[in-house]
Amino acid sequence: MANTKFAPDEAMTVTTGDKFVGEIWLQETREYLKMNLVAAPLCKNIEFEGKKGDVVHIPDVTALTVNNKVATDAVVISSPTETEFTLTVNKHKHVAWLLEDILEVQSMYDLRNEYTKGAGYELAKAIDTDLLAGFYGDFGQSITGGALVTDANLQKAIELMDLGDVPGTDRSFIFRPTQKSTFFNLDKFYRADFRGGGGSILSSGTGPGGDLRGGMGPSDNKDSKFGEIYGCGVYFSRNVPLSTTYKNIAIQKDAYALAIQKSPRFQAQYKEEYLGWLFVVDVIYGYAEFRDGCGIVITTTA
Repeated sequence: MANTKFAPDEAMTVTTGDKFVGEIWLQETREYLKMNLVAAPLCKNIEFEGKKGDVVHIPDVTALTVNNKVATDAVVISSPTETEFTLTVNKHKHVAWLLEDILEVQSMYDLRNEYTKGAGYELAKAIDTDLLAGFYGDFGQSITGGALVTDANLQKAIELMDLGDVPGTDRSFIFRPTQKSTFFNLDKFYRADFRGGGGSILSSGTGPGGDLRGGMGPSDNKDSKFGEIYGCGVYFSRNVPLSTTYKNIAIQKDAYALAIQKSPRFQAQYKEEYLGWLFVVDVIYGYAEFRDGCGIVITTTA
C-alpha cells in the first residue's frame, strides 16, 4: 500500500502503474486557493511555522505622551503600558475524495485534476466565508445603506477611516455582486470624459476623454480585483454574509490578521480494499481582528 505525503513546496512523484499522479495537482490547488480568496489578501497575513493550536503573539506598542519642557525641570517620562495581540491557529479544514480505479480507467476526463481544482475552490471558499463573517461580527463601526450602496456611503467610510488615522494605503471595499450596478450607474465612476480625459476613477482607464473602458471589465489579476474607487480597491464576493442585512465591508489591511500554517497540504494513499486512491487536501489557519478602526461595515438590503 502506498502512502505518500507532500509538503506545500514539494513536488509529487507518485505513480500508479505507468501513470504519473502529477505535480500539477498541488500547483493547481494552491492556485485555486489564491484565485478564489478575496478577503485573505486584504488582511494582515502572518507567516509562521508551528503546531495546530499555536498562539501567535504580536506586541502592541502604545503611543508616547508629548509634554511641555519647563525650564530647570526634568523631562516628563512617559509610562506606556504594553499589551499584546494574540491569534489562535485553531481552524483545520479538509476535502477528501476516493477515486476508484474503474472510474479513472473508464472516464474520458482527467478526474484527478478536476477534483483537485474543486478541492482548492471549496477550501478557499471556506476561508473566505470565515473571514467575511468575522469582519462584520467584530468591526465596531457601521454605515447603514439602502438597497444599493451610494456614493455618500463610500465617502462616509473613507471619512471614518481618515478620522481614525487609518493609513491611506491598502484600503479596499468588498461588496455583494448585486451592488455592481451602483458603479455602472454612477457616471463619474465609469466615464473617463467626466474627468476631462485620461483614466476613470476605476483603475485601468486609459485613452482620451469619452473612452468608456475605464477599468470596469473583469480584472486580469488573480486576486479578483474589479477596479479602484477613491484610491480603494473594489472587490465583489458572493460570500458577503447576510444577517438581516448584507454586510459589505470597507477595510484597511491592518483591520484583520490571518495566519495560514498549511496552504495547502496534499496527501494521497492507495486503498487496496477500495481499489482506488484516497486524496486529502487540508489547510490549517487562524484569524482575528487586529485594529478595529481599520474596518467598517456597510449594510445594504440587496
